[in-house]
Amino acid sequence: MKEKNKYIHKLANSKITTDINIFSHSLISNRRTLGLDVGKKKIGISISDNHKKVALNNSTLKRKKFNLDIAQINFIVEDNEIDSFVIGFPLNLEGEVGPSAQSVLTFSFNLEKIFKMPILLWDERYSSQAVEKMMIEDDLSRIKRSKVIDMASATWILQGALDSIAFSKYKRNNYDRVNKND
Repeated sequence: MKEKNKYIHKLANSKITTDINIFSHSLISNRRTLGLDVGKKKIGISISDNHKKVALNNSTLKRKKFNLDIAQINFIVEDNEIDSFVIGFPLNLEGEVGPSAQSVLTFSFNLEKIFKMPILLWDERYSSQAVEKMMIEDDLSRIKRSKVIDMASATWILQGALDSIAFSKYKRNNYDRVNKND
């Protein structure tokens, strides 16, 4: 496994990765991806369109017990034909796993056991700050920001992953085209 996947459980059947190429090859056409920003108190949720081009705001869950959180996520998964997850991976500034990232890893392993779907852990450093800066520029009050920041961060995270998948496909297609002309 590549160095960038060093945080991922080494189970042979694990569908959790930090590698966008591994993740993108496991996706199903005309299905959607669920984006999650997992925090201690809330889980921000976003959903892609069925072409996996655009991330859309969905909701924010107030965390309770894991089983109750999963029941709410399961409802969204079944209602929206979800085939995969992108979960924000809060590495510290040095790119290492700290307590928050370890908590997300544990959540991801448990999520994978239940849903058995591909999971991409997406580096989310600075995502909340970027989203909050945009909200401040749009003159949203602190109260309004606090209500939607987790959902907006999940959308930011998912859109970043979707853009990366699209760019990887673009590079592969153009590489193939250039090599066919040689």
